[in-house]
Amino acid sequence: MNWLKNLDEAKEESLKTRKPILLQFEMEGCGGCKKLEATTNKDQKVIDEMNEWFVLLKLDLIKDREVRKMFGAYWTPAFYFLDQNGNSYYHFNGYLPADEFRAMMRLFIAEIITPRCSKSLY
Repeated sequence: MNWLKNLDEAKEESLKTRKPILLQFEMEGCGGCKKLEATTNKDQKVIDEMNEWFVLLKLDLIKDREVRKMFGAYWTPAFYFLDQNGNSYYHFNGYLPADEFRAMMRLFIAEIITPRCSKSLY
């Protein structure tokens, strides 16, 4: 997976590719983050769907304070589903196994992105 490390770059890429942004906040010493990296983020189905559907953005909860404040993030791992302008439409916190994580991504695509595409979200 190709994780970007800058919100502005992710927004530019989102405009180019017409994909929403999946933002993941992580933090050093986060047990859920380590478990996520060792399991869910190594699952081939998760990788394929993330790459197909999203621009991926991973930020450090402590180092990226400005972005953290924009979203009110205080938990890791935390996930935010954003449009090309960086507006958050949905978020969830905590570790999820691969199947549950894929279900959350599909829920976002089905309930948020698909209906808005007909209204020219992008």
